[in-house]
Amino acid sequence: MHKSILLLWCCAGFVIGIFLGGYYSLGQFIIALALFVLLLLGVLCRRYAQVLTLTLAAIIVGLARVQSLPSYQANPYDVERTITGVVVREVEERVSENRFTVKSSSLDGLLLVTANRFPALITGDVVSISCTLRRPEPINNFRYDRWLARYGIGTTCYYPKISLVGHRDSATSLLMNIKSLAVRHLKKLLPPPEVGIIQGAMFGQKWAPDLETMTDFRQSGTSHLLVISGLHISLLVSGLFSLAKIMRRSRRQALGLIIGTLLLYVLITGVQPSAVRAALMSGVSLSAYQFGRSATALRLLVMIATVMLMVNPLLLYDVGFQLSLAATAGIVLFSDTVSRRLTLVPDFWQLRKLMGVTLAAILTTTPIIASNFGTLSLISPITNLLLVPLMPIVMLGAGIVLLLSFISIDLGQLLALPVSDILHAMIYLSHLSRIIPGASITLPEIPPWFSLLSALIIGWGARSAQVKVYE
Repeated sequence: MHKSILLLWCCAGFVIGIFLGGYYSLGQFIIALALFVLLLLGVLCRRYAQVLTLTLAAIIVGLARVQSLPSYQANPYDVERTITGVVVREVEERVSENRFTVKSSSLDGLLLVTANRFPALITGDVVSISCTLRRPEPINNFRYDRWLARYGIGTTCYYPKISLVGHRDSATSLLMNIKSLAVRHLKKLLPPPEVGIIQGAMFGQKWAPDLETMTDFRQSGTSHLLVISGLHISLLVSGLFSLAKIMRRSRRQALGLIIGTLLLYVLITGVQPSAVRAALMSGVSLSAYQFGRSATALRLLVMIATVMLMVNPLLLYDVGFQLSLAATAGIVLFSDTVSRRLTLVPDFWQLRKLMGVTLAAILTTTPIIASNFGTLSLISPITNLLLVPLMPIVMLGAGIVLLLSFISIDLGQLLALPVSDILHAMIYLSHLSRIIPGASITLPEIPPWFSLLSALIIGWGARSAQVKVYE
């Protein structure tokens, strides 16, 4: 069997092991013994027996990686302490409260603080905090503890006494300052609630959209548009390739345009991990795909995702990661087939291609959206078909006018008018989709494994398309 196929089976086994590790626990001795036996069999056996044993070994490695994660047991929970630390991430400025993350040498992991709006803090501030430290616990059936653990947070603290001690400059604080400057300029260019969509989709400020807008998008099945997602980046990359083709640019020039756009995007988001992941998966995989190497694209996507999970196994439960992976795989596997069937769609300006890309991404992301957001819109496919292609347009447009606003704020405000109009139309369509009687239903609790339906669709697509990963 070809080595690339064996590698893909091992990657799949590792991911399965991470998934099982969230529900089952094995002793260290059992893991070590099983891994030794399976690796020995993998070396001695041939053909399918080798694939089976090495895949099982990869599952064991995935289980072991999950169990190696820190448990934060040594932290002094349920006691009042005074902690001194540095604000290491962006401060979430909500309507009635702020949330920020503190790194302190006296705690294992990070501390998530929910506090009053004042004093106003920024990334890099050194603070002294007095409060009762809490261990994150599940809320009903929501694994809040695991959700925070994805970000390295092991302790929470609510409405403490805060004293500003000083400020510590770092690369992170510099990037956050650049991001804050960009957001301030953006608010001068776009009015609310339109600006909230760009803050969420481009800058990862998922708390920025107002409650009514979030409700409209959630109940219309389009709430994934309000967060950083590989779906947006995948469509943006595909759209830029189509634009380069319309302008008769070479593949090298198109690739340069893509790389430059993605680097700029990652920079203005403050190099957020979610933005880096989305750009890396979508940019690398789709670039290979656009150059006619679908097998290479699929291999790259699987390996990039596996490396990310090795670094942080809990990403498997991150909605943004799931959407990035599913959307990119859907585009690679299904977009050409779907585009060929859209014979009624005109082919000017690469419209048929863009529509095929959109539908392919929707196909593989719908189970994830239904599983994580708890609402199924019966007209969601139509709403997504109308709204999703607009996201790369408004993101690219917002990025351009944002850059121009640093030259002339008046010019930026003038050129931002079309972007504002498109965003307003998106809000109106999502609201219309929500208020239509019977247009959406609230789903009962859906188990997390329902998201695996996306994986089954992707696997079926790979087999049906007969993708030869050993090309």
